[in-house]
Amino acid sequence: SHKGKYHSDEFGVHHCTFISPLNKGSEGKAFGLMVVGEEYLEILAPVINDFLPDVEGTPIENNIVLGSCESMKLLLSVVDKSLAIVRK
Repeated sequence: SHKGKYHSDEFGVHHCTFISPLNKGSEGKAFGLMVVGEEYLEILAPVINDFLPDVEGTPIENNIVLGSCESMKLLLSVVDKSLAIVRK
């Protein structure tokens, strides 16, 4: 089952399981793009809830990016740059 879920654990690691397009059917928009920056992960999708469901604690902003997309930013902070370990 690929119903999608978001969770941030006790170490601040973001866990994103994206919804399968097969679960949404032909009317859904279960596709998107993840942009990885030094201080954030940004998820862009036509409809965020079709790609990563609106779970408590999931910040969603409506932005116009690359057409008409919604955007969600998950902030990161670097714990150890030499190991590239990141946390919220």
